Amino acid sequence: MKGQLRLTSGTKLKSPISNLTRPTTSLVREALMQVLGDSLHGSIWLDLFSGSGVMGCEAIQKGAKIVLAIEKNFKTANICRLNLMSTCKKQPDKIIVEVINKEVLLFLRNRRGAAKNIKSEINPIQRFDFVYIDPPYNSEIYTEVMDLLIKEKWIHQDSVVICEHSANKTPKPPSNWVVKDKRLYGNSGLLLLTPPKKYFDDIDSRPPQTSQG
Repeated sequence: MKGQLRLTSGTKLKSPISNLTRPTTSLVREALMQVLGDSLHGSIWLDLFSGSGVMGCEAIQKGAKIVLAIEKNFKTANICRLNLMSTCKKQPDKIIVEVINKEVLLFLRNRRGAAKNIKSEINPIQRFDFVYIDPPYNSEIYTEVMDLLIKEKWIHQDSVVICEHSANKTPKPPSNWVVKDKRLYGNSGLLLLTPPKKYFDDIDSRPPQTSQG
């Protein structure tokens, strides 16, 4: 896709030159950042089907401290990496980012194998506060992704999973997932979900506590 890609702050990013990539519109990005608000400060963000990395960049600008992006297209993954690193350099605090060039389901299915792919300072068994899912519109992959997020322990009980989708086809979440919010913006929609609490009853499933400095 040709054309200049900008963050909602006005910062320019590199845009993949491909008809297979559909960067999230500025309207959707701005709306989501407003919805999430201060909860992004110090958060850990998993960007699936990351494309240009624009959503991870927006999250960094709003206070995310770690972003892990998964993108299967090699050239697009390189652009994603450049955009995330460029955005990090403009922040006052240290941000940890990593881009993994791999198909999303293959990455999510094997937590032990995925850990070997993570080369940065990201904890290989880290549970993520936010997961952004943005596959090709009209994809049927959402449910499988959400099932794997729980099965392979990618998320904790308070995680928010965000599905970007076509306005004509809202994904149906797996049983017992809680819909926090849903919105439509032109041809796009956002569905915000939290996982069923029943999967996080044991204390070992809770997110790690961080010390206060």
